[in-house]
Amino acid sequence: MQSIGLYNARGELLEVVSVGEPVELRLKDRLGQVIFGTNAWHTEQIIERPQRHAVN
Repeated sequence: MQSIGLYNARGELLEVVSVGEPVELRLKDRLGQVIFGTNAWHTEQIIERPQRHAVN
């Protein structure tokens, strides 16, 4: 894992997140390739309201 970040709706990296604020989790490998979310996004497998301790 090279980088992990939470981003707001404008694509800005967040250091602090407010309760209820929509965020995007981005993970990249050592080659800079996105390793999470791409397939889920393109196949419309978006989790709108994740539950605590939910595993997908």
